[in-house]
Amino acid sequence: MAEPGIVFEDRANAAPGLHVLIVGVSCYDYLGGGPAPPRPEFRQPATQLAQLSGPALSAAKLAQFFVSRKAKWGKPLSTCRVLLSPARDGSEDAGLSNFEGWARASYDNLKLALTGWHDDAAKDTDGAALFYFSGHGIQRSPGDAVLLPADFLGGTTYLDRAVDVNQIYNGMAPSKLFPDMARQQFFFIDACQADFSIFRDFPSETTPPIFIRPNSGADSRVAPIYYAAAPGRETFAVQGDGTRFGTDLLNSLRGLGGCNASPGGLPAEWCVTVGSLAEALEALRTQFNDERGFTIRTSRIDKFTDTHTVLHRLDGPPVVDCILRFLPDNAAHQAKVSIGMPWDPPFNPLMNPHKFTRPAGFYFIKGDSPPFQPYQQPLIVEPPFTTWTVQFS
Repeated sequence: MAEPGIVFEDRANAAPGLHVLIVGVSCYDYLGGGPAPPRPEFRQPATQLAQLSGPALSAAKLAQFFVSRKAKWGKPLSTCRVLLSPARDGSEDAGLSNFEGWARASYDNLKLALTGWHDDAAKDTDGAALFYFSGHGIQRSPGDAVLLPADFLGGTTYLDRAVDVNQIYNGMAPSKLFPDMARQQFFFIDACQADFSIFRDFPSETTPPIFIRPNSGADSRVAPIYYAAAPGRETFAVQGDGTRFGTDLLNSLRGLGGCNASPGGLPAEWCVTVGSLAEALEALRTQFNDERGFTIRTSRIDKFTDTHTVLHRLDGPPVVDCILRFLPDNAAHQAKVSIGMPWDPPFNPLMNPHKFTRPAGFYFIKGDSPPFQPYQQPLIVEPPFTTWTVQFS
């Protein structure tokens, strides 16, 4: 039987490659708005989780970006598997209309995809593997993470159609059986880690094994896990636009998570690394919360080791959103400011703060606002955003 959900493959390339598995679940068969689960005792738990809008769209956008940049990843893209369950209300249909080849995000398809992804990644130590899941997640105990495919609660036990993140992570470790397992692995869990009250009464409920073969031995991977929510917390999405974490991840991979891999060297080599991605995701989450005045979104990173491993090679310096703030405020209204080289023509900022964009790099900022003293300072523009205060005296 053909494996479902392979939207891209280039197995002819002998170079070590990247194997990607992306899952987005918005529509759930048996949760709110769907038919009742087959077992009567599951009907009350089914009311505790709602239908979603955003995960399938974020997953599709991410997959399309991986394919469009197939030669630019730290390892060239070899395979991309995609499983989706679009929103029941149709809010994601327009965004998915031109994306083909994906398969339904059922438990059986997820198990098949995970097995195929594992086996592809196990062929070359110099290869890489990436897993992204967006949808409902629950925790049985603090720090636990269980992922729910589209047909959750459609089996005979609470979790026989669910997947444990730790099982996936541990099953991808190199071992005597799989000595050639890819040593670069990246995991993105864009799912809640909320407390599902039914497991207060059934804390020992288990998920079926995915990788049935034992793995043991030293773990020499670079394999961070990026979680969109801290234990016990929820994730967020915008209907018809995707999840907040998925949007931040995509924008970070596009350039907001970029760094110069050869600082001070010429030419500059802009890329997204394990470390720069973590910094960008944290900065974007903090900015989101700061704009609202309190903590809404949380996140965490686990198994964080080497920070310099390259995920994505950019074509050049990313364009960065910048904000200039002028002090005192009345200095901005008559100021003449240049941003670039000292000989660049000046402009009047008009607004305080002044918003603009520049490619990441090194600039001079020069300002004149009589009767204040002239201002001149170097300005380093770097992603994901740059804020600078011009203090006239």
